[in-house]
Amino acid sequence: MELLFFIAISLQDPATRLSGRIVDAQTGADLRGLVNLLRLSDKIPDDDISVLSKRNGWYEAGIVTPGNYRAVAVVDGYRPSIQLITVDKSIPVMHFNFRMRVGNHLTLTVEDQKGDPVEEAWATITYKGKDPAAELEWTYLQIYTGSDTARSKGGKLFWDGLPPGEWEIRINRPGYIPVTITTDKEKESVTLKKGRLVYLTIENRDGSRAPDIFVSIHSGGKAIFSGITGAFGDVAVTMLKGRNDLFLYRLPHGRERMHQKIQLGEEGKLTIQWGLP
Repeated sequence: MELLFFIAISLQDPATRLSGRIVDAQTGADLRGLVNLLRLSDKIPDDDISVLSKRNGWYEAGIVTPGNYRAVAVVDGYRPSIQLITVDKSIPVMHFNFRMRVGNHLTLTVEDQKGDPVEEAWATITYKGKDPAAELEWTYLQIYTGSDTARSKGGKLFWDGLPPGEWEIRINRPGYIPVTITTDKEKESVTLKKGRLVYLTIENRDGSRAPDIFVSIHSGGKAIFSGITGAFGDVAVTMLKGRNDLFLYRLPHGRERMHQKIQLGEEGKLTIQWGLP
C-alpha cells in the first residue's frame, strides 16, 4: 500500500509534528477516518497516538516522540493503510498522505427452514486466507471497528472494507443449531435449523448452584451448543428433540467433568446435579 511523504524542515520549532491527508487511491477524494501511530518499542509505554481526520481528510498528530512506529489509517468501507515510519527528532515536521483502497463487501442472508429471515442472529468472521499483509489489515479492522462480529437485521448481515481472501463465518442464535461456512464470495446464504431452547440449571450435590460450568451439547455426533453457566448456575441452551449428549466441565481447568445422556421431550427446563464430589 503506497504511502506518499515528504519532509519539510522548520528552523523555528524544534518539536517533531506529524500531519497529512487521507485520500481515496482511485479518485483522490478526501476521506474522514482514523490515523493511529503504534510505537514499536516498549521503552516508553502508552506512547501510541490516535487522531481523527477532518472532513477535508487532513489530520494532525501533534508532537510525536522519536522512534519507530506502525502508522495505520482506517476509513469505513476501505482496507486499512499500514506503513512503518521513523520519527527523527532532528526533523521538526513530517507530512504523510495515506492512499486508501476500497475493500470487499460481504452480505450474508440467514433464513430458517421455512425460508423466513432469522432476526438477531450473531455471526463472527475470521480471515482464513494465506496473505500475511491481508491478515494484518484484518487485525486492525477488528481492533478499530469491531467488524469481526455482526448481528442480523431483516435476516441480513454485512461486512465492508474486507481485504480479499477466504473467510470463515460462524452463525449462531439461541434456539437454533449453529452453522459454520467458509467463503470467498461477496454474497452467501445459510439456513439455520430450529432446535429447542431449554433453560438448564446445574446444581452441586448439596443443592447449591454451580456457576462457571462449561456446557457442551452434542446430537447425532455433532456439537450443537457450547456455553458457560452464569452466577446462578443457569444457561439457556439449544437442544434437539430426542437424544442429546451433555458434557460438563468445571472451570477454570476442566479437570472435573461429567457426561450425561438426555432424552429430550417437550420440557423447556432441566436441572442437572453435578455428579462429582
